[in-house]
Amino acid sequence: MRHERKMVKALLNRQGFVNGVAVDNDELAELRQPTLLVYGANDPVGSAELWQRTLDRIPHGTLHVVQGAGPLPWYDNPTGVGPAVSSFLNT
Repeated sequence: MRHERKMVKALLNRQGFVNGVAVDNDELAELRQPTLLVYGANDPVGSAELWQRTLDRIPHGTLHVVQGAGPLPWYDNPTGVGPAVSSFLNT
């Protein structure tokens, strides 16, 4: 949790995202490494459809939706996330 908290503090301030954090569509299209996004279906930020649209811009992007999980799906459902991440890393 300490690392999650530091990440959020580095990305956000009271006005929203810190300048320079956002990645535009052209930058997403330039990503060449496979990318896995793990999203908790009960996360109040965005939606699976929003994250899928983002990943559609990444040439090798994959979305793994964890039903019943919130913003930290790896804590809410580690047995649902672990195998998906392991499989992704082994391909």
